[in-house]
Amino acid sequence: MGTLMRYFFPAILWSLAPLAVAAELKLFDLALRSSNRTEVRQAIEQAGAHRLKVSRDIDEYDVKAVGLPGAETLEVVFVNDVFVLARYSIRASGATGERLRKMLRTKYGEPKGRAEFTSQYLPEGKYRWIFDGNMELVYTQDFFQAAHLTYVDRTQLKKLEHLVGQKERNTVRSETKRLDKAF
Repeated sequence: MGTLMRYFFPAILWSLAPLAVAAELKLFDLALRSSNRTEVRQAIEQAGAHRLKVSRDIDEYDVKAVGLPGAETLEVVFVNDVFVLARYSIRASGATGERLRKMLRTKYGEPKGRAEFTSQYLPEGKYRWIFDGNMELVYTQDFFQAAHLTYVDRTQLKKLEHLVGQKERNTVRSETKRLDKAF
C-alpha cells in the first residue's frame, strides 16, 4: 500500500498541474488580479487596440484590430489605478457569436452550470467561469445578439461598490440637510 501511495499523490499533483495554470484569469497574457493601470494599458495596446477615451477610472478601447470575433470595444475600470474589471462589447450574431463561444469553451471549458453554451442560438443570460483569487469571467448574452465578455476582480469590485455607495450616501445626506425644511 505504501508503494502505491508513493505514486498516487505525485500522479494527482501532475494531473492537476494544468488546472493550476488555467486557474489564473488573464487578458492579453497578463494576470489581471495583480495588475495596475500601466501594465493593463501596455498589454492592450501591444495587442493592437486603440485607446478611444480616458477618464479618471475608465479607459475605453477600439478592439476590432485585436481579432476577437465580434469584439468592438473594451472598457477597463480601475480604482486608484488597480484593475477592477474589463468588459468587451461584442456583436455576437450568428456564426460570429457561435465561433467566439466555441473559442471560450476550448480555452476555459464549459461555463459553470450551463451546457448549451456553444449552441448556434444561445438564450439570453449570464454564463460564468470562476478562477482563483476571487476572479470571474462572465459572458452575458443580451436579447438582440449583443453580448459582453467581462473579466472581473470581485474583491476590487466590492471595494468599488463600497466607495460608490459611500459617495451616494454622502450626497443624499447633504441634499437632505439642504432641503430639510422642504419636506
